[in-house]
Amino acid sequence: MSPTRSSSEHSPQIPIPASPLRYRLTLIQRVAPFLAGGIGALAVIQILLIRHGHAPVDAEAQKAALVTLGAPFLGVVASQHFRATATPEGLAVHATRSRLIPWRTIADIRVEGSRIVVYETTGRRTPLRAPARFLNSHFDEKHQQLLAWWTLHRDLQQ
Repeated sequence: MSPTRSSSEHSPQIPIPASPLRYRLTLIQRVAPFLAGGIGALAVIQILLIRHGHAPVDAEAQKAALVTLGAPFLGVVASQHFRATATPEGLAVHATRSRLIPWRTIADIRVEGSRIVVYETTGRRTPLRAPARFLNSHFDEKHQQLLAWWTLHRDLQQ
């Protein structure tokens, strides 16, 4: 399987639902990167405290653990706002700023690595944060659904 697939590989058997498609990261997709970073940072703090003669469970270590393990939860809350919604009008991309990409202005939708990337006729390239391949067994199906929406609605808008 090639790392980059274009719309020419679209399968017409994918049913197109009547309601908008909403893609967002799952809880495990949001938690895993931050939790791994928090545990790694906590391990480094513990090693440094032991190396400098502090007991690993002293007050400094407890404060550091709270800050280190609390940070992932802020990341989880912040990352829930990254999503994409396919509507009859276009693809709504919600990130720091939300915007609607009309279907007629999309030149291609490809999978690049672990993300779906939208190429616009203006030359703009928009990687979608969701759906993502990481811990997602339905990623290819979601890509095909998005291609089906694009194919149907771009033809209707022209």
